[in-house]
Amino acid sequence: MRKIAWFIGMIAVCLLCEPVLAPAHESFFEPEIFRKNLFEKPCTDAQWEEKVKGFDGKGLYGAPVEMGGEDWSFKFPFIIPPGKIDLTVALNGWLSPGDADVAKYTAAEGEEFCIQLSIIPPLCAQYKNFYPVIGILGPGVPSVDTFPFEYPEDCKNCGYVETHPPRAQGNEKRPGGYGPKGAFYRYGLWYYIDWTKDAVQMHLKGPGTFYLVWYDPEGKGGDYSAMWGWDECETHYKPEDMYLHKFNAQILDEMKATHRKCWPPNTDDIGEIPPAAFEPQPPYCGSAWCPQEAGASPCLFNFIKKNSSPVRGD
Repeated sequence: MRKIAWFIGMIAVCLLCEPVLAPAHESFFEPEIFRKNLFEKPCTDAQWEEKVKGFDGKGLYGAPVEMGGEDWSFKFPFIIPPGKIDLTVALNGWLSPGDADVAKYTAAEGEEFCIQLSIIPPLCAQYKNFYPVIGILGPGVPSVDTFPFEYPEDCKNCGYVETHPPRAQGNEKRPGGYGPKGAFYRYGLWYYIDWTKDAVQMHLKGPGTFYLVWYDPEGKGGDYSAMWGWDECETHYKPEDMYLHKFNAQILDEMKATHRKCWPPNTDDIGEIPPAAFEPQPPYCGSAWCPQEAGASPCLFNFIKKNSSPVRGD
């Protein structure tokens, strides 16, 4: 089971949260992906604001405003619950051309947390050359990259760091694949090429407001799986979180959650996962697995390397 979970995020992140454990990478969905008519636009911030009025802090049909709008934005971002940013999460959504999706976290006084960010597209033929990036804006974040959007009012003096995903060059095949046969739902992902550039790892402290922002530098847009967190110990999740995790796996299965119809790529176009894609040991903030299982991480990596395959795990 742990291998299964590990693979959920791993698959996409193939290691994003390195320890993508069985429960790791609890999945959530941006409502916009379920608007299957590509010509139908999601609610704008103004329209969503009207929808959530009069519900005493709760959205339409009781959906919490904290879940964000139909299209996660700076005004209606996905809100990460207090004290939960360490737990690994995978947000599955859609970037319309020129769009940016946003998650927000408010850290308490004295709070410390590890962040690990990555984003990759589903294993669909049309996303072979789609390389979205994800970054973090917040206090204490080094000003490494230029923030490409208007700064939020509560983060004017924040630093920003984002991923710089290497691209497959020339005849080079982009790494990708499905989970080990029988290990997890059949949801394929284009993997990392180089962990040091495809992910951001950082230790941060509160108090302060942090924004996770992801977008396509080329403005093309597409489906994605954005991941953050660090802790993938299954026992650190609530039973209801694990239930939701397993339920959502059914939605992800066979690419049912993609906004665009997913066209499977030719297996000859899918490359093997290179060694540079794997996070070096020891992990930046210590093992993401439960303490008693930390010693098993090298074995898990060997398992992933041996069993991850570009062929669907039927």
